[in-house]
Amino acid sequence: MPIPYGDHLAANLAANAPHGIDAFIDLFGPQYVQLAVDLGIPPERIETIISFEKAAQYGTRNAGSADGSTREVLTEMAAHAASGRIEIPIAATYPLHRVRNAFTALEQRHTHGKIALIP
Repeated sequence: MPIPYGDHLAANLAANAPHGIDAFIDLFGPQYVQLAVDLGIPPERIETIISFEKAAQYGTRNAGSADGSTREVLTEMAAHAASGRIEIPIAATYPLHRVRNAFTALEQRHTHGKIALIP
């Protein structure tokens, strides 16, 4: 069940997971690593790709996107996407000459999927 972001995120997560949360992945910022710690998730079950200072503070995992962007990983992911095994949602596409518009949309941080540039 999707839990919307907002002022009551911690309470909503706790209400929807009465037996606790097993793991947490932060893709946005330090407040979410803090949230995971506050929810009692063990540090070794918290992963962040962006909040390296919080990861150091609490001893959480902190593999950044560069760790997963090797040629081998990207080749495997592309093969999975091409076969339909995984689906990568596309939120919007922009022609290359509208790259500024694409970045403006990305900066809003409300996209549900990837933004793709079309040459």
